[in-house]
Amino acid sequence: MRLPSASLRLAVLCCSLLAFVPVHSYGQLSSASATGTIRDTGGGVLPNTRVVLKNVDTSVERTAVSNSSGSYTFLNIPPGRYTMETSAAGFRTTTVSEFNLAVNQSSTIDIALEVGTLAQTLAIEARSSAIESQTSELGTVVSEKQVVDLPLNGRNLRSFSR
Repeated sequence: MRLPSASLRLAVLCCSLLAFVPVHSYGQLSSASATGTIRDTGGGVLPNTRVVLKNVDTSVERTAVSNSSGSYTFLNIPPGRYTMETSAAGFRTTTVSEFNLAVNQSSTIDIALEVGTLAQTLAIEARSSAIESQTSELGTVVSEKQVVDLPLNGRNLRSFSR
């Protein structure tokens, strides 16, 4: 009886190992993003403005600095409740009140800073729109109660694919 060649054994070993490699599902995102433009009250863009995004529940902060066109971006943000604080030299610190970021949401929050001293603070309230203007994707957040209330035929998960 003849033994398999070394290359055949190597190929079988590689295929066996690939079976245990996890497959990533890129269609399901579990993060959000926030973008916007920082301007002064006259409409001029403000580069090098410090923007701090703070998670209300965990107190984790992320910091960004606006680019030369006044734009800032926060990517891969865990869904949750957030506040945002914006500051620049010679302008009042502006705080955006608590707002929610949901799974796969791309929120645009444009901020106008008023001229003033660093000791002055201006608070504004963020209002998120129901229309997603950043992408053409459709999606929604499903609550735990909605999942529990799903009518399943015998509680079989395979009935979803039909």
